[in-house]
Amino acid sequence: MRGIVCVSSTKFPIGGNSRRSASYKPSSWNYKSLPFFQARHDQVHKTCHQELRNYVKQLICIHKDSQLPLRLNLVHTLHRLGVAYHFQTDIEQVLESISIEEAKRVFSNDIGFMTLLFRLLRERGLLVSQEFFSHFIDKKNLKTRMQNDIKELLHLYEASYLALEKEELLDDTRAFSSKSLVDLMPCMDQTLKTQVEHALEIPFHWRVSRLEARWFIDHQTGDGSIDPLLLKFAKLDFNHVQILHQAELTELSRW
Repeated sequence: MRGIVCVSSTKFPIGGNSRRSASYKPSSWNYKSLPFFQARHDQVHKTCHQELRNYVKQLICIHKDSQLPLRLNLVHTLHRLGVAYHFQTDIEQVLESISIEEAKRVFSNDIGFMTLLFRLLRERGLLVSQEFFSHFIDKKNLKTRMQNDIKELLHLYEASYLALEKEELLDDTRAFSSKSLVDLMPCMDQTLKTQVEHALEIPFHWRVSRLEARWFIDHQTGDGSIDPLLLKFAKLDFNHVQILHQAELTELSRW
């Protein structure tokens, strides 16, 4: 039997067609300039960052004894601004101080805060049953009552993405809330519409925390709904973390 001989060839295929190119543009990344790209914090920025960090820590301590909605809003804002990692112990103490029975009493007619609490507890790894707010979902007038409450729908939508396997109640909630948000878009102002579109694209729970923090900071600047010093701390912290990443990349590029 005659063997098969494999011979390499540099000839182009019949017809003279060359290899297709995607026509990618040359990379703008220059490793040689990386060491000079690194920025540095001066002592003034470091001192300001530490002072604002202490301020936020005091703010959390003050809110530990405040009304339940204020506590939840603060924890939620810290997560969205990307600075919660500085105050892990304080946030855990705040959430652990919240009684489920107290929440059901305070939020007896507020599914928005109830679902926000549900999401925050699950994000911290605490096992909370979907029955936590099932008495809201099972009401016959749920769709009518929530149809025009966009903020409640957003909280409900975000919470539904922390569903565990076979939690059909949360799966149904996700379908209802996402459809309702899409239907209400024509009636929203531009600011609220941008927030809803952002959430429907990818829920908060699935997003990269650093990128989400930057987006949230940009969209809250000038809004006036967040403590100005807390917002300033978030901006300084974002820049601080970015400088640390640049320094690490500089070291890696030298290898």
